[in-house]
Amino acid sequence: MTQSKKIWLAAAILVTTSLPAAAAYSWSFDTTTKCAVVGGTSCTVSSSGPSVTATTYSNSGGSGADTSLYTLETGYMSVYSGSGLGEKNRDACGLSGAAANCDVSEGNSPEHAIDNNERYDSVLMNFGASNKVALTSLSIGWKGADSDMTVLAYTGTGACVAAGNCSSSLSSRKYSDLTNRGWTLIGHYADVAANAITGINAGNVSSSLWLIGAFNPLVGGDPGWNVGNDAIKLKTIAGDVPGKVPEPASLLLVGLGLIAACRAGRRPE
Repeated sequence: MTQSKKIWLAAAILVTTSLPAAAAYSWSFDTTTKCAVVGGTSCTVSSSGPSVTATTYSNSGGSGADTSLYTLETGYMSVYSGSGLGEKNRDACGLSGAAANCDVSEGNSPEHAIDNNERYDSVLMNFGASNKVALTSLSIGWKGADSDMTVLAYTGTGACVAAGNCSSSLSSRKYSDLTNRGWTLIGHYADVAANAITGINAGNVSSSLWLIGAFNPLVGGDPGWNVGNDAIKLKTIAGDVPGKVPEPASLLLVGLGLIAACRAGRRPE
């Protein structure tokens, strides 16, 4: 083999081995043009990769003093330009159907955001059953007095497999049920900074369903932080889609492969 052939074949091999095993994408919720919702509970955001539908939830389904026993219901989503997603849950005082011990300040600052004062607010990110995404980071565009957060992913693994009761459904579930139904606690994250990238998911878990919210000890793994004063507006999420190669890299690979094949097929002069 001539020196020229060796160089071109080495280049092709180098490009092949350096291509990423997953493509990185991001999804933004910081403007109404990206996440348009009027009085509803969800919105769908597109990217160069898979789209994601964000739906707000809160444990507002119940009555009595112990709100930790309340079940999950969809909440009312808000989008704040430059800041991101907020939520007003269904137990806000003054709303039809709110519990007798309604959420007193819900809907007013700082509880116009995703918060954990009296009820636990969160956002379900649904990428579609055919799209597994390994979230890697998130950012918030606004915070209240504190900004601790909790992230879960649906994995459908664990004791629920043997019991036959795995379920990704959130409707009418309790937060405390989730990890027994196939959801995995990815982590609790303290003092998330506004307008900065915060890394999550150190275990590189992939899922089509993610639940992101204000710090929530009801899902387990409680690190003993104070509860009830966390409020955030979710601005962006980012992650990798395993097995998907970005289009520019694919084209580069094909191009270099063709060049290498042509060079290798030429006779030495």
